[in-house]
Amino acid sequence: MDLMTGLNIGIHLGMNYLTISIHGIIIELKIINTFDTNKVNQVE
Repeated sequence: MDLMTGLNIGIHLGMNYLTISIHGIIIELKIINTFDTNKVNQVE
């Protein structure tokens, strides 16, 4: 019983970490895209 609850908690934490990291990657890509467009605009 304790082992199962521990596994469930670990799975939930892992899933939350995955979604957080995915959101972080998306946010980083958006920031990189805005910086790239700013550089292109400055060059033009």
